[in-house]
Amino acid sequence: MSATPSRPLVRRAPEEVGIPSAALHALAARLQDEGLDPHALLVARAGDVVFETAWAPYALDRPALVYSASKTYTSLAIGFLADEGRLGLDDSAGDLLGEPNPHGITVRHLLTMNTGHDSAQIDTVGDDPRNLLRIAPAHEPGTFFAYNSPATHALAARSSPPSRASRSPRTCGRGCSTRWASATGG
Repeated sequence: MSATPSRPLVRRAPEEVGIPSAALHALAARLQDEGLDPHALLVARAGDVVFETAWAPYALDRPALVYSASKTYTSLAIGFLADEGRLGLDDSAGDLLGEPNPHGITVRHLLTMNTGHDSAQIDTVGDDPRNLLRIAPAHEPGTFFAYNSPATHALAARSSPPSRASRSPRTCGRGCSTRWASATGG
């Protein structure tokens, strides 16, 4: 499979692609008026951006939290790395993070959120996924599921530059830039 190079997203006026601007503005107003707490909205047709807006304190020129969507793309990037033989699902999470791994947490445990940590422990991990390896899990890794964003952050450490897997056209498509491949706070 050959990848095509990414290109910046093209911007067009909504009317150029058959969408009335007034309808998009009405949609944005309705999202806000109904109390849905929107962060940002991007509308594209045929791959071209025709409308984008953000609600304070969010801004279009800053990376945004994408919550669980990041797990999908990070897992996809890890899958590509595994398929290419550059990483194994049973590899040590310590190798990803450059840390000792006294509890035997693997890439598979990170992908499946089965690190063995309970919810209270995950809350103490904070923004540094290396803490997953420093905090002894309450359960044997692989035996206990708890929703675990730090596990995704740990995987992103491997799927982000320098490997660039998370920015390849296979995972990002058009217009993916380094600003979207940054760790929390950086």
